[in-house]
Amino acid sequence: FLERGRGAPSTAPHYVEALLHLQDGEHDDALRLAQQARRLIPWEHEVDELIGAIHSDRADAAYPRGLLAAFWPSAGAADDAYRTAIAAAPSDPRIARAHCRLRAAMLLYATATANAADAPESSPPSVVAYRDTARVACLRAHRIAPDHAEAFTELAWIAQRWADHQLWTLGEDNRRALRRGRTLAHQALRRDPRSGAAADVLSDLHRLQAESLQTRASTDDVRPWLDLAERYHRHATRFFFDDDVTVHRMAAILYGRGYAEVAAGVDATQTFQRAVVYAERSVAAASDKPARHYNLGVMRSAVAQMGLMRGRDIRPALGRSTDAYRRALRLNPDDELVALQIALNYGMGAQAAFYRGDDPRPWVAHAVARMNDLLARKPVLAHLHDVRAGLLVEGARHVLNREEDPRPLLRRADISLRMLASLPPGSVSGLYDPAFPIFVQIERWSFEAHWRWNQGQPIEAQLAAIDALATPAHRTHPTFATICAGVEALRTKRALTRGATAAATRAAETMADCIAVMAQHPRHVPMTELALYRGILALLHAAMAPPETPERQTQLDAATAQWAIVERENPWMHVYLTSLRAQARMLARGDRGVEALAPVALRAGVSG
Repeated sequence: FLERGRGAPSTAPHYVEALLHLQDGEHDDALRLAQQARRLIPWEHEVDELIGAIHSDRADAAYPRGLLAAFWPSAGAADDAYRTAIAAAPSDPRIARAHCRLRAAMLLYATATANAADAPESSPPSVVAYRDTARVACLRAHRIAPDHAEAFTELAWIAQRWADHQLWTLGEDNRRALRRGRTLAHQALRRDPRSGAAADVLSDLHRLQAESLQTRASTDDVRPWLDLAERYHRHATRFFFDDDVTVHRMAAILYGRGYAEVAAGVDATQTFQRAVVYAERSVAAASDKPARHYNLGVMRSAVAQMGLMRGRDIRPALGRSTDAYRRALRLNPDDELVALQIALNYGMGAQAAFYRGDDPRPWVAHAVARMNDLLARKPVLAHLHDVRAGLLVEGARHVLNREEDPRPLLRRADISLRMLASLPPGSVSGLYDPAFPIFVQIERWSFEAHWRWNQGQPIEAQLAAIDALATPAHRTHPTFATICAGVEALRTKRALTRGATAAATRAAETMADCIAVMAQHPRHVPMTELALYRGILALLHAAMAPPETPERQTQLDAATAQWAIVERENPWMHVYLTSLRAQARMLARGDRGVEALAPVALRAGVSG
């Protein structure tokens, strides 16, 4: 229509030309012409609205590409132009809604970059200000046109973005923000049942509710929330114009459903593969957006992790995941989260190599090299030191289970933890859990204790170090519970070989408590790991029972049943079961033989 009207008599031909250039995404020419129009007709507030739209469109183009430096100046210039237009025409609902959309987008980018080291203007303290200014703008739009759905939808998105920030950055309870968002989105749908955007935010709010429950380690089944997320997603796709956005949303819903199935003990491979299909469609629709490649990498990594848990060769899925991450990194080289995921993929590859009987250390070396590259650029990010130490400790676990010396890797992990402890307080984000490096350190001492035990050396110092680090508050955490189960298994064996029956009983009781905590967190503790430790506990109870008694045989039968679950769920786990079954046969023959037991793996399954 603008093209057909070109050349018609007008008091503002530059305005029309600017609109045409904006439609073609030619921001520089559009802005130049709009500014000329403003000089000619300064009384027309639509010109300021257009200038705001040009800057806003430029900011929108920068955001999905991760161009932080380009987003904020454009968004700020758009904000100034819209405020000028609103001052001239405070009752124009179109400008008020445009300003509302812009402020909501600014909040989105502020939350998305809240922990970026090179984004001081969007650090966590200022996110609250972005949230509040977005609310003010959208409430103004609502007051001007109270029956229009868009302001309610944007207010719902503001609540969703704040709830997301609370969950993933601040580590806070976000239930209030989620309830507010759902209420606002339903109000938008009542005003406009055909609003795809309102249905879309409702879908995302229900998905985030499921994620919140999973993150809080709730025992609730989150699949009903994901059912609602999918229902509103399908409603959105009937009316929402942006297929690129909707396929991206569906991939996220299926990803959440996959982990809900994992928590329910279901093989979620097909669900994760469906998520991959949607993520691939999302990439095809917007291949220039690094976030889409990143999400595809996440979905493919989930397929690989599921394969690792089910005894399959994960190298193809892991390679495709890493390729997607690398494409994201080429588009946005400064995104440390993508580089971190590549390192974690190598860590998963180390676990798979151990299962296959290969040396896991080359995979660990690649993983640590990626972390070293990251730390060379961003040495003050606490979680990078923590992850590097965790990768080294996990590598030490694989080496230990190959009955080789894990201490070289453990010493390197200790250095990384010491560097972490020396960081300034400002380097720790709101989401960062200070318990995790403690867990890594406890695990580090537990593996050294196990190695020394296997070598016939004293382990009192290592056990004392573990006891000094552990607190009662840690015992409800699934990561600590898994480490604790291995430590207490070792402590029980040590007491049995010394004839200290009371100490062995206490250690076995503590191990049982740790296993009970593990069972409460199915999303974080694979079924194979839980069954493995239940079997080990039954084996230890069999060792404590008198020889050739029904009690001993009952415990051995219980151990055998648990290990059958382990092997059924993940055939790769036979590497852990060979020595355990040999110990069970020794005890079944009536030999007390605890001091002759082969090493028991302290941990198994997929590392969290």
